[in-house]
This record gives sequence, C-alpha cells and structure tokens, in this order.
Amino acid sequence: MKSLRWILTALREQVTQRLTPRRSPASDLRLRVTNLTRNTVLATHMEVANHASTRNKGLLGRDRLAPGEGLWIVPCESVHTSA
Repeated sequence: MKSLRWILTALREQVTQRLTPRRSPASDLRLRVTNLTRNTVLATHMEVANHASTRNKGLLGRDRLAPGEGLWIVPCESVHTSA
C-alpha cells in the first residue's frame, strides 16, 4: 500500500499541474478532499493557497475554520494546524 505522504505528494503535483499561472491570486479554487482508503470526507471546502500572496496570508485574519473547511498550502513540506 502506498504511504499517505506519497499520495499527498502525487495529489499536490496533480493540482499544481492543473493550475495555470494565468490565475490571479484572488481566484477561489476550492476542492472536496476524500480519503479513498477509508472512504471518508476530509474536507468539503478545501481552499488552495497556491500563490505567494495566499501562502503568505495562510490562516491570518481568521478566527477559525468552519467544520469541513481546510487550507492546502501548495507547495509546502510541513503540516500546519490551527488551535
């Protein structure tokens, strides 16, 4: 079975390849994320921070994420969480 790290890397590459550089940082790309191995929904509204401005902002200015929301910072090699 492939590791979760490998799967996340493959997904990140697929998303990055599908995003065209012509998109403005204000574009609102949201994804539904599902764990296919366990058949569970991880996020119903995953926002992709794929530009320098959206990666720098990250979770700043948000009190919390609503249930089902997430922020995928692309590219990023570490895990970020909010308390």
